[in-house]
Amino acid sequence: MPDDETQQLITAAKADVEACAQLEFWVSRLRCAIEARHQLLDVSPDELRTALESNR
Repeated sequence: MPDDETQQLITAAKADVEACAQLEFWVSRLRCAIEARHQLLDVSPDELRTALESNR
């Protein structure tokens, strides 16, 4: 395999690794957001309203 072809494959592999790292990051953030929404289901509407109003 020519050296330039090897370099292209290495460059593509590095880009794939970075893309995977970004996907892992965003999947983690989305999972945290989903968990937070599930936890909010356990909060009464009045308690939630009071908490949101106090943050204004």
